Amino acid sequence: MFRTARRAITVVNRRPAVLLGGFGLAVAQGIAVFVGWTVATAFGLSLTPTRIAADIVGSMGALAAGIAAGSAVWALLAPAPLAAIYHLGRETLVYGTRANDLADEARHALSAVRVYYLKLLAASVWHLVGILLATVLSSLVVFGLLFIVLTPLQFLSYHTPLSLPWFDPVDYGMVALLVVAGAHVAGGLPIRFFDTVSLFANERPSRAWMTSLRFALVRPEGLLRYAVGVFPPTVAFAVVFWLTVEALPAGPMAIPMAGFVFVVVGGIVAAYTRAFHLAFFEYTVSPTVCRLAPAEAAPVRSVTAEELPVLTNKPRTLAKVLVFVLLVTSAGMVRTADVGVTDDARIEVPAMVTVDDGTTTFESSGEDVNAKPSGAGNDGGHGKRTVMEWFWDVAIY
Repeated sequence: MFRTARRAITVVNRRPAVLLGGFGLAVAQGIAVFVGWTVATAFGLSLTPTRIAADIVGSMGALAAGIAAGSAVWALLAPAPLAAIYHLGRETLVYGTRANDLADEARHALSAVRVYYLKLLAASVWHLVGILLATVLSSLVVFGLLFIVLTPLQFLSYHTPLSLPWFDPVDYGMVALLVVAGAHVAGGLPIRFFDTVSLFANERPSRAWMTSLRFALVRPEGLLRYAVGVFPPTVAFAVVFWLTVEALPAGPMAIPMAGFVFVVVGGIVAAYTRAFHLAFFEYTVSPTVCRLAPAEAAPVRSVTAEELPVLTNKPRTLAKVLVFVLLVTSAGMVRTADVGVTDDARIEVPAMVTVDDGTTTFESSGEDVNAKPSGAGNDGGHGKRTVMEWFWDVAIY
């Protein structure tokens, strides 16, 4: 990982036009985020916890619409700067070339955009379909695991004196949004090398993401090293940008200044992460899923599935899927059987109330006949603790 990081820094240092491509990526990312957030809010997404709890399904649908819109804009705008970065970076990694003149570098980058844009665009469209499917599947798996884990916890809170973290409707909504957003990032990781595969492995755009997925199956530890090398700089940039926005004084210049910081700092981070991406592909992914082809054919080609070591056992995989489905079904049956009906002390549950101005709030509506408070005797005799309050107590003590 550190060797790959040094190679990425070398690419950015030797080819200043790579930084121009990074600034272009930052602009494309900013536009994609703006479009995605606009679409999500137009469909009713709000980060107010009570609003999310009032309409979890609507909030999830709005978030999904925003993710789809933002991803589509990114797929349309990103191939141009990516083509320049990858072409110049690969020249440096493979041939050791340096920049002679920034103007000449810019012309070279524009030439690469003309040559590679359409192929990268086609691969990006297929990647968009793949990442949306991966987001849905990853979300379903995580929700299923949460359902399996929370069901026995709820059962224990009903029938034992154990003090367990309490989930209220607000927490369910926030957790649901975090799961979908996290699944979008993590679900797209195995097919992340679709772009470099389509350009440098002579793979059809419609199959580039599959070749990237094949690498993830063969070298999962390599994919983890890649994530460790790429995500920390991105997270650090997000934190720095958030702190910068918080420090900016309110006024007409706040938005332009925030945009300037986003483009400049985000462009530097994007140039480095994409150079890291290219170096990792060149020295780790390509030797694994690509090999030299005959001289009369293309210089490299994708290795077929039969030529790779098979790490999956179909009967074993099928058994795991069946066990997972059985656990989810069992948890659903427990919830349907309403095992929480007891003679224990009852607690008040919030009811959704719509006020005249259209906002939705929670008010007490009576007792929940199906719930027993976790750790009764605390919190004024109710013991009701939200997950956020529980984590906050853990952080303090």
